[in-house]
Amino acid sequence: SVTVFTLHLKSECELRQVKCEYCNTTGSYRWISSSHEEECPGYPVECPNHCETGHVRREEISVHLEECPLAVVKCPYAVVGCDSVVRRREKMDHVMGSVVQHMEYTMLTNQKELTVLEKRLDAKDEELERVKRDLQEKEIVVKSLEKSLQDAEDRLDVKEKAITSIKQELEVTRCVVKGNEETIAENRRELDEVRKNSEQVQTQLK
Repeated sequence: SVTVFTLHLKSECELRQVKCEYCNTTGSYRWISSSHEEECPGYPVECPNHCETGHVRREEISVHLEECPLAVVKCPYAVVGCDSVVRRREKMDHVMGSVVQHMEYTMLTNQKELTVLEKRLDAKDEELERVKRDLQEKEIVVKSLEKSLQDAEDRLDVKEKAITSIKQELEVTRCVVKGNEETIAENRRELDEVRKNSEQVQTQLK
């Protein structure tokens, strides 16, 4: 009958459309009640630590574990050597009850770090000394080069002065040679004149 069919559609058919009561996702009753429950973000799951919170929405379980009082956590002093692991709610009791041991861990860690820093400092000191030695050697080389350059400049200055003196002497010599040439030319003219006069006299005597 129509009533039976309607009842089937509303409450019995596995393909009827329903909403998930935890996340309001719509789907077939078959899917919602089976596969969807395994991945529904709002489905209540039990805390893996079985704490008093009981069930938590699946999408919030990771956040819950960050606060769960029964979650196992490392001691805050693990960074200095304490390897104890305790329930989160017992963490402060452990810290307060292990103050002396934690102080020893801290002092030992600080001492190790201090030793490492001292070694690094010694290495830096050695490197600085090496750099200083290199600098001193380079300064010696630079001073030697500067002296060689100065000596070369001094020698060049002496040579330039010698060249200037030679040029001056050469100019004087040129002037003397020119004067001698002019004197020789004058003497030749006088000699030619004397020869000419002598020839004239000889002609007249004949």
